[in-house]
Amino acid sequence: LIQERLIQLLGDIICLHTQSGRKILDLDYRTNGFNADYAHPRFIAQMLRMGDLLDADNNRFNSTNEFVFGEIPDSSKNHWEKHKSARHILITPDIIEYRADCESEQVYRETRNFLSWLKEEVEFWALNWKSIMPENINGSAPKLGKCELLLNGVPDIQGLSDLQFSISPEKAFEIIEGSNLYEDRFVFLREVIQNALDACKVQMWRDLSEGKYKSWISENVKNLKELQPFEIEKGVFNNYGIEVRMYSHDNDHIKVVVKDNGIGLSAQQLKKICNVGVSYSGDKERKEEIESMPIWLRPTAGFGIGLQSIFLVANEFEIYSKAAGEDGIYAKVTSQRKNGYVQVSKSDKLKYQGTEIHIVIPRRFEFEVGAIVNTYAYMKNEYDVFSDKRDLIYYAIWDDLRLMMGKIYFPVKLFFENILIDTVKREWFEELKEYISSERYIFKRLPKLKMDLWDKQTCTRFTMTLEQVAFGSDCFFKGIEISHFDFVEWKRVVAYIDFYGLDAKETLTLDRKSIKREKLKQLKKIVNDATDFYLTEIREPLLEEKQNEKEDQYSLIYL
Repeated sequence: LIQERLIQLLGDIICLHTQSGRKILDLDYRTNGFNADYAHPRFIAQMLRMGDLLDADNNRFNSTNEFVFGEIPDSSKNHWEKHKSARHILITPDIIEYRADCESEQVYRETRNFLSWLKEEVEFWALNWKSIMPENINGSAPKLGKCELLLNGVPDIQGLSDLQFSISPEKAFEIIEGSNLYEDRFVFLREVIQNALDACKVQMWRDLSEGKYKSWISENVKNLKELQPFEIEKGVFNNYGIEVRMYSHDNDHIKVVVKDNGIGLSAQQLKKICNVGVSYSGDKERKEEIESMPIWLRPTAGFGIGLQSIFLVANEFEIYSKAAGEDGIYAKVTSQRKNGYVQVSKSDKLKYQGTEIHIVIPRRFEFEVGAIVNTYAYMKNEYDVFSDKRDLIYYAIWDDLRLMMGKIYFPVKLFFENILIDTVKREWFEELKEYISSERYIFKRLPKLKMDLWDKQTCTRFTMTLEQVAFGSDCFFKGIEISHFDFVEWKRVVAYIDFYGLDAKETLTLDRKSIKREKLKQLKKIVNDATDFYLTEIREPLLEEKQNEKEDQYSLIYL
């Protein structure tokens, strides 16, 4: 009976080989063995698990056996190569060290899995030492010392070898609840550019705070937090910018590179953003910096899911980045469909501060027909779909850039194969001295009853005009297009509206394309207050100067 019981116990221990370490604690700490001996099931299970993990030398496989029994299956090749990649192993009662140099990404990932498992096992053993080890064994579990992982001689950045692209439970619930978060797979472009714009905003603010542009700011400014955009010379904004470069990658793909000269990323900051749903403002230090900025200049990012949108068009993407005073980094980020790994190493590609995102996307999309042909550029005859050798996807991206962007602060340059095609930029107020200031608004009257208007209270920008046939208003949030809403109650007033002073997370839906229902009333009041002001300001000039013109008879009746 004792023998049968011990055989059953041994079976239970063997079954725990690939289970969670927590399962070990379900075993008895001590049980009767043969004769007067005691057996320690937890101890045996832990030793078997550690013994197998630490059998990691590079002579684990015998090539003669492969010759005799046949080639090993593909599923085992990476495991074999993982062992062959081992360059240093040290196992003592006090410390475990390991170094490996992998020849391929597949082996690199296999080795990372091994290191992650080893780390978890050692930590579990240390935390539960007294609950596992027999009473007569003193001491503690060995510590995991220096573990280095290289890919073709290039080392991982220390502390980031187990980094994964993950998602917070709270954000996962939001995304599941609002399924089809990104209906348009092309939205990745908007999200990546928005991140680049945010990086430029923060960098410009740091430069302003350090006094770099003191002579470029209006003398009336006493407190930088109260600074308005029209109080800064437009040349300051032109010192920051974004490049979108497109290259032919192969017959079926193109490469899109989005480059900025913003704040850049350090290795530790990259580690934080890999937790999808944790935004820039979620970092305490960064949050304090954002709160010190004028509200119109604050970053838009409030959701922390922008990079996730890239996986709608690609299973992986690359990041090159350099932050001030930091070494440059390279990161290869893979989708959760491929275990969500992030491979991070040092890189000297970028000589100056900033970030580049590299994405390889298909040349063809399901929505091409009927979506790309009817693009803005095609309607303007800016390219000939029959004679131009470039795929339509190049022009689809060009159109997307121009249509989604409003009066952004920084220039966005578009390149086809290193040739500058276009610069997307909407200038701010041309001359400060030409503008009139009221208690709430800065404004300028333009020809044909048009008016530029800036709401100092809410940091909202308007361009308003009267039309005999109203065709709706264009709506933007911090320079990026959002869904249209019929904000203007005066139906013949046509308005360009850009909300700069509102918080993205409080105002926009998760996809950053629509306004939350609970915020519509507040935004309508902002717009209608501005509309009332506009109508009041144009009433007198219209009555005095335009009474004899037929076109404006309609306006007079309207007013």
